[in-house]
Amino acid sequence: MYFPQLVEDVELPVFVDNEIKKIKLSDYKGDKYLVLMFYPLDFTFVCPTELNSVSDHYEDFEKRDATVLLISKDSVHSHKAWASLPRLSNGVEGCRWPMVSDVGGRLSKQFDLYDEEKDITKRATVILDKELNVFYYCVHHDMIGRSITELLRVVDAMDDVIKYGETCPMNWSKRN
Repeated sequence: MYFPQLVEDVELPVFVDNEIKKIKLSDYKGDKYLVLMFYPLDFTFVCPTELNSVSDHYEDFEKRDATVLLISKDSVHSHKAWASLPRLSNGVEGCRWPMVSDVGGRLSKQFDLYDEEKDITKRATVILDKELNVFYYCVHHDMIGRSITELLRVVDAMDDVIKYGETCPMNWSKRN
């Protein structure tokens, strides 16, 4: 099966917990599943609905041993300004996940997720296993937001495949 794989472990600035920090994906190796949510731009219309929903489901991802990174080509200063804007104004105030600044597309280009023509990050979801191997890769239309229910189902399915080695058919749901 072919998915683009992480080639270079780049260090990128992030805005998280009201601070600007630096991270590498390798910081997460062996720790948790890593859900990389690439999105086109800050201060748009679909993107805040996704970031706010993922933030609202923080505990659901934590229960699944998964961490989410929100990635666009915007600067950390843009992320910081957007994170101070109330939700009613299309902001992401209270966002609980790191907002990664991928200016120039150093990370998104590795996954073929940088649209050079539009100079934006494509809307996509890449899920890495605990060894940072790409397990799930999905590019979404820029005008259509993702489903939090489906995203959590995919994390559950990935965990099930890894733990039990079984396939997950259409409409599969987590074992009780």
